[in-house]
Formats: sequence, structure tokens, C-alpha cells
Amino acid sequence: MKRYFLYLFFILALAGCTNIPEVKLPQKPAIYGLATPIRLNPYVTTVYLADYFPKTKVIDSVKANKFLEILRLNNDWTVLLKVSQPDSLPWVSSLNVWAGGYCYSIPVFKSTKVKVSFSFKQPGKEFKNVQIKGEMTNWAPKNLAYFDVDSSWKTGFELEPGDYQYLIIADGKEELDPNNPDKVPNGFGGYNSVLHVGHIKPDSVPQMFTLSFHRGVITVLVRNHPTSLKVYFQNVELGAKFLQWQDTILKITLPANASRLKESYIRVYAANNYGFSNDLLIPLHNGHPVKSAKQLARDDFHSAVIYNVMIDRFYDGNKENDPKPLDSVLPPAQFHGGDLTGLDQILNRGYFDSLGINTIWISPIVKNVKGAWGLWKYPRTRFSAYHGYWPVSLTQIDPRFGDSTALVKLVSDLHKKDKNILLDFVAHHVHKSYWLYKEHPEYFTNLYLPDGRLNTELWDEERLTTWFDVFLPTFNTALPEIYNMIADSAVWWIKTYNLDGFRHDAAKHVHLSLWRALTRKLKLQVEIPQQRKVYQIGETYGSPQLISSYLGSGLLDAQFDFNVYDKLKAALAGGQSFLDLKEELNRSFKYYGWHNLMGYITGNQDQGRIISYLASQIPLNVWGNNLKAIGWTNPPGKVTDTVAFKKMSILLAFINTIPGVPVIYYGDEIGMPGAGDPDNRRDMQFTGLDKNQLWLRTQTAKLVHFRRSSMPLIYGDFQWLYVDNDFMVYERRYFDKFVIVALNKSKIQRNIKINLPQTANAYGLSHLGYGEIRNSAANSIEISVFPYSYFLVFD
Repeated sequence: MKRYFLYLFFILALAGCTNIPEVKLPQKPAIYGLATPIRLNPYVTTVYLADYFPKTKVIDSVKANKFLEILRLNNDWTVLLKVSQPDSLPWVSSLNVWAGGYCYSIPVFKSTKVKVSFSFKQPGKEFKNVQIKGEMTNWAPKNLAYFDVDSSWKTGFELEPGDYQYLIIADGKEELDPNNPDKVPNGFGGYNSVLHVGHIKPDSVPQMFTLSFHRGVITVLVRNHPTSLKVYFQNVELGAKFLQWQDTILKITLPANASRLKESYIRVYAANNYGFSNDLLIPLHNGHPVKSAKQLARDDFHSAVIYNVMIDRFYDGNKENDPKPLDSVLPPAQFHGGDLTGLDQILNRGYFDSLGINTIWISPIVKNVKGAWGLWKYPRTRFSAYHGYWPVSLTQIDPRFGDSTALVKLVSDLHKKDKNILLDFVAHHVHKSYWLYKEHPEYFTNLYLPDGRLNTELWDEERLTTWFDVFLPTFNTALPEIYNMIADSAVWWIKTYNLDGFRHDAAKHVHLSLWRALTRKLKLQVEIPQQRKVYQIGETYGSPQLISSYLGSGLLDAQFDFNVYDKLKAALAGGQSFLDLKEELNRSFKYYGWHNLMGYITGNQDQGRIISYLASQIPLNVWGNNLKAIGWTNPPGKVTDTVAFKKMSILLAFINTIPGVPVIYYGDEIGMPGAGDPDNRRDMQFTGLDKNQLWLRTQTAKLVHFRRSSMPLIYGDFQWLYVDNDFMVYERRYFDKFVIVALNKSKIQRNIKINLPQTANAYGLSHLGYGEIRNSAANSIEISVFPYSYFLVFD
């Protein structure tokens, strides 16, 4: 009888399984990775299908929502999507592409941009020329048109709802808009005017949270019912037979063939008339949601924590390749001897293991110019190319950093320890002694503009042509012969040395054609044949609109979110409100997604050291050459302010618990001080640390290890629980696990009562940081966070 019931159970289970539908998936998909959503413009949007399909010849046909017209532009499947009926087009739809007999679905988001008319007028004043520059113009000046009828200057924009900082330039004089009383600090001691666009109701947009997984069904809680919702398995839209609504509960049945894939993903997007929800990204292993971070592979960069090493300043492992000092260069700008061998030695001593770091980003190691270049007048000095950003080759290793044998060993040792290595790649410029500039200056942009001005450091006005210095010619990266040459060189590094990705210098100053060519070549030559991911993160200072324009399936994976960093620094070092930081992070979610791969930094080689800001050694309103001058004439000394170290731990807690990828600049884990470069590039300190430095290094290690072990922090949902000027509380949730993050930057202890997820057990919680759980009820807790502290509560 027992055997009979077992047999009957087996038959019923088998019958149940056969009722679960499958989706049609190719053995070798034509799209590698997950297709990035298309964000439509209000009227017409250009879509490069080569961004999604490296081999566009496999494409048979394309179909969109009936309210989107498709016009094919060329043989490489570049298409225009034209919105025919904006009011009828769903907020979320799919672009379906048939290739090789299979249908691939690319998410499509309707534009939320609104028309904005801008005018400027000052009674009693006449101007010959008026311009506006701000976030809506990527900080490049835009001319306003003059109208005699009402003596006003006008222009128009199409902008996403939100706040936009800007300045007026009237007859060459830069100033606040005298007609607009709204202004905000610019982060450098001054102010910008603010243009408010649209009406935002964040409490009315949908919110989604993963609840549970049982017998092939994912359960999702959805608040504020969406009018549009799409679910994707890999790059296939799941139809109605996979989805079931029960009031505020969405049940997603996984396709039966999900169990045959070692790695796959579920994605969910939703929206209503108030805006887009958070997105869901759920990694699957053999048809089950990943429950443990230990299941994630090294090339799953959502779990990465990056450590930024400047090779010359980290550790000297081979004295034989140290160059002789240059007579005209002061010590801070000389080569200091750090090399690849030294980095490998620190790796094998277990330093990065102790911190929990799993990805190393190294500064450029290509062959750089010899001798002294540039000039600093007081104290008078020139500079060596110790930093690696003045290349005379695109493929040779600079002997001052090591050789191919040293790099091969470093990469091998990193991979043995299950760590990634990213190479800093310079695609924007070379030194003027580079052979190609000598023989073919036409492949580079002009040093002088048509009006006779020197085209140097015009970061926004001449974004794609400006030179960084008079001895650093800028590639014309719009030319196919140039962008293909540079892209081939970059691919060569990945293939020759088995590297895991790039940090791209000056990404916004390089034409998109290069990034498209490079990413396509990486897919065809590395990612697809080797079945591994290559991570590319770019450096762009600018608005989220500009930064996000470099992201996508055929472009870069990520960029550094300097806007969030600026607000974080201002909140902790300048006394500005956490509310400003909250709004900036919300803006980042809107542009980059809630499961992004953006880099969230402690600092970098172009800014003052964060601990020196926190200790008030350098003011927030000093930057550029003035900040560099402090480093030469009054360099910050060792920080003894304990509060500064505590605030630094809050910064580390923040970047390790929000969506994105934490990035630690070498030495920030011990609070190394410094002003502008080269003072912020001092030699790494491994010994002789005081108690504050040792304490901070311990906090860094605790936070990084916890980040890398926590699925809620890697793939979890995000929601704000409470924010005021000095106190910030938010939650990350992933199925039945959660982490509550509380940050207190005030000098007083802060208390808060928090309602827990229904699945949580208030009596079995753990914590990390500096605070206490005071009271526990069935579904709530009260926590107390000590002054200048972080406190994490988790189950």
C-alpha cells in the first residue's frame, strides 16, 4: 500500500509538471546578456539593434506595440520608433525581434518628458547675448532667442519631471537667474538656480517586493496597482498564462525549462500614470531563485566590491624597475616605484582577503612618455607620468610598472583567489610624441577652435574635441579608422591577459561610436565564445541624462555616480541634509534602474581625500587648481578627529548597502589625508597605523564582508523608511530576508520604531554597527542609533 501511494504521488507530481508551460529558447541566443530597456523620446527614438544583436544578419523582422511605428534606416538594423498615439501607448511595452526562428523581447519605456518653455527678461536692461547652462544642457551654454515683441529671451526643453540646476550667462557674465528665487548650493561654496519641472508624487507610483518562492512560483507584493506591467524570463516576455493576480499579489510561474538553465533571470517592470515602479531582478539557478551569495559567480558584478589601486603609489615590489628621479620634478610628482609585482605581493599577503575585496581596478599600465611635462608655478615643478594617463602606446606595458610576466602572474593569482581585475583604459588621448599623431595629425581634433581660442579643458562646451593639455592630442573618435583601432587595442588587452573588464577614463569625451564598436567586439570575440562577462565602467562628470546616455546593451555597463557622491560628501562634511541625498539617489534610480551596476565611490584621484573633508582640513568650496595649491603649500596632516572617522564609516555603510557597486579608493579604508592631486595620491600606508585608522579598516572589512554575503544588499528591493536632516533609514528586501540600514550623522542618539516585513521574526534579529534594538513586538522593533554611527539590523 505504501508503495502504491508513492507511485500515485509520483504520477500526480509528473502530471502537475507537465501543466507548467515552457518558453521557446535557443541553445545559442542571438542576444548575449539581458536586453537593456529602450527609453523612448516623446516623438522619435533611434534604436541600434546591433547593440542587442552583435550579428544583425540573423534578424528576420521586428514588431512593436501598435501605437509605435517602425522605420528601418539601414542594413545594420538601425530603426526609428515613432510614437503615433502617445496617450494610448502603454507605459511599458515590448519590441519583439524575430531572429533565427526565435522571438526576443526588449522592454520599451514610454517617455515621461514634458515640454518646458523658458524665458529670461530684466526690465531696464538690454543684452546682446543671453545663454543658459545647466543640467538640462549638460552644462554646455545654450543660446536663447531674442523676441522684440516683449523684449524677452526664450528657449524650450523636453525634460523629465524633476529639479534642474542652471545658471544664466548674460553678455558673458555668469550669474543666478534674477527672476527665480529658488536656488541650491552647488557643492563648491556657491549657488545654482533651480527649475522645477512637472509634479512628482512618489507615494503614488507602484512598488514591488519579492515575498516567496514555492513550487516554481515567485510571489510578489505590488503596491499602488500598475496600469502597465511586463515580466521577462531571460529576453522573452512571459504571457498571461505565467501570471496570476490576487488583489495586490502577483504570482509568476517560472517556465518549466528554467530548471535546465544553470543561470537565468526574471525581470519585472511596472508603471502607472504617476511614474515607473522599482524594477525587480531575480537571479535563478536551475529554476530556483538564488538564496545564497555563495552561489554567485565571480563575473556576477552585482556582487562586486571594487578597490582602486594607483600602481605607482601602492607598493614597490621590484626595485630594479624604479626610474631615476627627474631634476625638474618635486617628490610628490615623481615616480615612487610602485609596480605590478608589489600589488601581487600585497595580494598574496592576504590584504584584500581581509577587507573582503573581490575586484581590483588598476591605474593605466600602458607605456607612458618619459621626462617631465606640464608646469606648476608655485612651488615650481613639472610632472612625471607616474599616474599612467600620458600614453605613447596602446598595447605596450610601461617597464616602470613591470612587464607581461608580472601582469600574467598578477591576473593568475587574482583569479586563483576568485577575484576580478579591471584595467584603466585611456581611449581619449595620447602624448604628442605618439607615432600616429606625428604621422597623421588629421586623426586628432584641433588644438585651436575656429575663433582662435585654445581648445583645452573646455569640458562641456567642446566635450568631444577638447584637449586635456597642450601636449595631449585628443583622438577624433568619430572616425571609423580611429574608433576601430582603439577598440581593437582594448580587446587585445582582455584576450591577451584574460582581464575581466575596464574602467574607461574620460568616457563622456569619447564618441559613442567607439563604445559601440568596443562593446560589440568584446561580445563577438570574448563574451560569447568564452561565455563570460566583461564589465565596463566609465568616468563621466555631468547630469544623469548625460551619464545614462552612455549606458546600455551596446554601450557601457556602468558609470561612476558622482552626483550621489557629491550629495553624500556635502551631507557628511558640509552639514547639508540627508533629504538632498535621498532625492539624488531617487534620481539615480530613475535614470540607471534600481538594480544598476553604477560605481559608488569613497573618493578618487581627482578629488580631495574624503577624510580631509570630513575633518574640515580642506573646504568643500575649493576645487580645481585651488585645491591642488593646498596640496603643495599646506598639505593636510594626519587626521586625529575621531568624529571624522565615524562619519567615514557612515559613508562606507551607505555605499555598501545601496544598489550599485561600492568602490574604495586605495587608502580610504584607513583614512589617508590629502588635498588635490598629487597630494591625494600619497604612498599607501600599511604599517604604523593609529587606533582610528585600525578602527576604520575594521569597519571597512565588516561592511564589505557583510555586503558580499547578503542577497538583500546585492539583489534586494529598496524602500525608504524615514529620512530627515541628520537621520536616514531604509530597507533592502529579498524574499524572506531583509536588511534595515540606519545612518545617524548627528551628535545625539536617534530612536525609531520600524514595522517589519510580515515574514520577519522580531525576536531573532542580528545587527552590525553602533546602536541597539530596544523593544521588539510581533512585527515591529524600536532601534536606537548612537551619534555619528551606522546600525544595520537583519534576519
